[in-house]
Amino acid sequence: MPDGGHYGAVKAASELLAKVWAKELGPRRIRVNVVANGAIVIDFSRAVYEARLELKKQIATATALGRIG
Repeated sequence: MPDGGHYGAVKAASELLAKVWAKELGPRRIRVNVVANGAIVIDFSRAVYEARLELKKQIATATALGRIG
C-alpha cells in the first residue's frame, strides 16, 4: 500500500517481537499475545477515508469481513 511503510513496519515488528518473546518466555510458562487490529475509522483517520473513497474500498476488499471497522 503506498505511503504505508510506517504502518507495515510497526505491524511487522509487533508480530516478530511477540514470536521472539514467546520463545524466550515460554520456558517460564509466560504466554505472549499480540492484538493486531486492521483498518478502522477513527477521528485520526476519518478525513483520509472521506477524501479517498477508492482507498476505503481497496482496504475493505483486502479484509476478511470485506469492510473497515
